[in-house]
Amino acid sequence: MSLFRILALCATALAAGCQYTQKAPVTYTAQTQEQLSGSVAVAPFDYSAAKAAKIPVNQIPYADTSFPNAELPQPVQGFVADSLRKELAKAGVSTNGRTCALSGDVTHFQFDYRDVLAKFTVEIRYRLADAANQPLYESTKLAQSADTAELREQKRRHTLGNLGKALAGSLAVKPYDVRGMETSMGPQPTPPYPFPQGFARILSENIEQLLKDNVFRKAVARCA
Repeated sequence: MSLFRILALCATALAAGCQYTQKAPVTYTAQTQEQLSGSVAVAPFDYSAAKAAKIPVNQIPYADTSFPNAELPQPVQGFVADSLRKELAKAGVSTNGRTCALSGDVTHFQFDYRDVLAKFTVEIRYRLADAANQPLYESTKLAQSADTAELREQKRRHTLGNLGKALAGSLAVKPYDVRGMETSMGPQPTPPYPFPQGFARILSENIEQLLKDNVFRKAVARCA
């Protein structure tokens, strides 16, 4: 077992008993460099992954139950749809279309933490339909974050920082309130992952797969 994994487990053990949800304020900026044409309306998305996991629609499940789910300030499906609108607009596609509608379903969304590495996975089923709701395009895109040296360094710093918080908290005498319950654990450690950056990046990669799909590009070009 790696040293940083041991440190992470130590920090988790010291923080045991503090059940909370990690707040994750996330902003999304369109990144695509693709150029498309057409005009569509982005219809409301579904988030069937939340139903399968039996969690609120504004949460993204953490694979390791020793850490909490991430909680967005809005439903995940709404955030995904808004992000898609931004990418389409940057690519040159009007999002005020009246003849075609682009909808989707977030069928899988999860983040994981193993051995000082973060892994994000998002799977979205896209559907482009005409005014009669006849499908013009249907496809599922899967994006998974890759391990990078930059990410490993971020994980290392998070792990060491959490260990320090947990150790300091274990020596604290003054209690504080966590969801209405008194505890002497001190400051809560934060999950060891750069969630906002990783979340936005993996979502961008998923949408980019859609925008680069030649079948989709041809289909949306026919939508005036």
